[in-house]
Amino acid sequence: MIPEGISSLRVSVGAFPEELAEVSVGGASLVGLSTQHLLLSESVLTKVDLTESRLSHLRASDVAFDECNFSNAKVADASFLRATFEQSKLSGVQVNKSSFADVTFRECRLDFAVFVDATLKNVTFENCLLREADFSKSMLDHVSFVDCDLARASFSRMRVRRSEMRRCALTGMRGLADLRGVSSPWSLTICSHTRHSSLRNLGSELQNGGRNPTVLLLLPRG
Repeated sequence: MIPEGISSLRVSVGAFPEELAEVSVGGASLVGLSTQHLLLSESVLTKVDLTESRLSHLRASDVAFDECNFSNAKVADASFLRATFEQSKLSGVQVNKSSFADVTFRECRLDFAVFVDATLKNVTFENCLLREADFSKSMLDHVSFVDCDLARASFSRMRVRRSEMRRCALTGMRGLADLRGVSSPWSLTICSHTRHSSLRNLGSELQNGGRNPTVLLLLPRG
């Protein structure tokens, strides 16, 4: 939880602390910032530009990112707990092997984002652009995609538990067929109004630019 009455803090690339706690940072230009093991907690970042930054092993908890820019940032092996991203730009961000728990992305741009080997639990993407995002080998546990553009996104070799896609654009989405080959088999239910489609038919339809399912549910069999 972000406490009330947090203090404002001015930061710069040349004078950046190793820990930020209970602060509000607004309008800072941190393009190309390079730091490891940054601790960020109970804080609000607004219109902070972190384009092409290097933030490996970042630990962020109870943090709000509002209208921030993480384009082409490398944030590998990071941890986000109880965080929100609102109207932020994360085009091409690389969060390989990072973990997200109780995180919401709302009205964000995440095209070409890389979530390879990431773990996502209780995460919601709402009205986000995720074109050609890569979730390969990721773990999705109670993840919701609502009103998102997932065209040509990749979900190859992912593991899924109780996740869903609602009213999403899925044209060209890749990797759904791999669900049959994972170690813990999953059943896939696709609903488009009152019609249903098999996994094989869905893959063919998406690759050929066919209709977009209204609801896609990924549930464990049995």
